[in-house]
Amino acid sequence: MGVLVGQKQLADLTPLLDAPSIDDPKKKVRDTLRPGIVEMGQFDGDPVWILYYAYTVYGVWYSQKLLDSLDAKYPETWDEMLAVCEKAKKKGIAGWTYAGKYPYYVPFSLYPMIGKVGGREVLDAIDNLEPKAWEHPAVKTCFEAYYELVKKGYILKGTPGLDHIQSQTAWTEGKALFIPNGSWVENEAAKTMPADFNLAVSAPTGIDSSDKMPFGTIWASGGEPFIVPAKAKNLEGGLEQLRIMLSEESSKNFTKTVKSLTAFNGGTDGIELTPGLKSGVAALEKAGQNVVNPRLQDWYVALQKEKIGVAGLGEMMAGRATPAETIKKIQKFADEAAKDSSIKHYKH
Repeated sequence: MGVLVGQKQLADLTPLLDAPSIDDPKKKVRDTLRPGIVEMGQFDGDPVWILYYAYTVYGVWYSQKLLDSLDAKYPETWDEMLAVCEKAKKKGIAGWTYAGKYPYYVPFSLYPMIGKVGGREVLDAIDNLEPKAWEHPAVKTCFEAYYELVKKGYILKGTPGLDHIQSQTAWTEGKALFIPNGSWVENEAAKTMPADFNLAVSAPTGIDSSDKMPFGTIWASGGEPFIVPAKAKNLEGGLEQLRIMLSEESSKNFTKTVKSLTAFNGGTDGIELTPGLKSGVAALEKAGQNVVNPRLQDWYVALQKEKIGVAGLGEMMAGRATPAETIKKIQKFADEAAKDSSIKHYKH
């Protein structure tokens, strides 16, 4: 997408956003969208080039049935998290698993936790590749919390060698309680998920009452990008197609068909939602305005996946590097990316 924007291949979608919405002509299309959708379609300021149509809820996914069997509630503080993991361990269940071969899944719960503990500005500084952004106390606190899961033996044995499907399968089989993931997991893990699994998602556990943002702070953002080419033969027709897609009827149809929310803020009334979707909608309602949207994964793909994910967090979660070593290494990677003139840089 960044390349297409840079080459001026895309039409500005501002006329679509300012057009009257299908369901309520008194409302502009932009006023019917979920948090973060407009911002995600922007690169360097005002024009909106991309409409991300699907809406993903990232967080900590679990089986409500398994949590209930431990006579436990989803933990809101880190002390509660460690207590739940200890309870699970005594029953032979690991507290956590994750995609060990693709550890860039870990940020799906870790980044919003950093935002919760230190405030949105910490995530913005990280996205902006600011010097020392990774050295913020909130980053250190959250890395140390995750490292505690490793040190206390609460991560499923062998997790560093598992891919996303293998870790999800171990989790649906009840070998681990929690997994960091996105709302696509309901569809992706459907084959191995028991009918009574009662899939649920929660915003990440925080540290304690000193956190800057309330419990419920979650990462949610758009996916599945739609564009109108700048040189389209029927540019208005393309914009109108998107306007129709952002109606309640189209949104409901999409949600029913692919088990995903859309960018349209609604479109769930009167449809039988799957457990994961129902839980995702509830998590978004709880979050209210406390929705964060870290941009590293769409601004700096290689940095996020290979460097921060595999070389950084992957090593720490495998117990091969301490939080302090990991922070130092990741800050170095971010500084290198900031100085690399071959990469286009973006700012909030």
